[in-house]
Amino acid sequence: MKPLTLTAVALCAGALGAWTPSAGAALPEPVRATNAAADTFDSVLAEYDKAVATHAKAMEEADRETRRALRKNKPINDFWPRFSELASANDGRSLLWLAQNVRQYRAIKSSQRKAALAPIIGALVEHHSGAKWFEDVFGVLQLHRSTLGLEATRGYLDAAIAKVESPNVKAAGLFTGYQIFLKEDPKTSKAYGDALAAAAPGGYWGTRYRSTKGAVSLEVGKLAPDFAGRTIDGKELALSDYRGQVVLIDFFGFW
Repeated sequence: MKPLTLTAVALCAGALGAWTPSAGAALPEPVRATNAAADTFDSVLAEYDKAVATHAKAMEEADRETRRALRKNKPINDFWPRFSELASANDGRSLLWLAQNVRQYRAIKSSQRKAALAPIIGALVEHHSGAKWFEDVFGVLQLHRSTLGLEATRGYLDAAIAKVESPNVKAAGLFTGYQIFLKEDPKTSKAYGDALAAAAPGGYWGTRYRSTKGAVSLEVGKLAPDFAGRTIDGKELALSDYRGQVVLIDFFGFW
């Protein structure tokens, strides 16, 4: 792999536009961390999770005045520079973490988020489309669709779908497109849905798409409508996988 260059734009005050495949995917400039030399994504994430738990406990036990101060000093303020340093070296999971948590980092104002996200999402699409966790990038696009705007979101989405080789991940991207544009742009939503139905009529995403296309009717003695889901350990399944077998389905919820 060729050396990766840094943009001249800091994450906290960037001014980049939407990423497109032809624009390349320079990495975000790091917000420098003092102890970055010993950091790995797993080690920093473990520290961050512990700090978040400690902060939450302190919030529960604090008086009103102390809670006000704690809200202004969340752990993300200390950990963002460390994840940023790792991201600048093209650590994919750190890039993903930044994209997932940018709304919590107050140093990046809402008016700056689109510019901050551009190099992050661009690098994820350009360099990490084969990662096992890449499906989560589609979740990032759905999370930030209002910030990015529909046109830019579609550009990122189409580039990502074109990049991935896994049929299942590609199907996840098509389903995400179907969901994102369902209300604002039904024609585009339908195009993603049609592509999904043609490319992956079965499996988790194809089945989930079909289940959204009409009201579910349950009648005693009739064939149950197919649906898709995930087990508690993350395994994808569809009811049709068990056709011909006795299946007990337990519906429950908490209200």
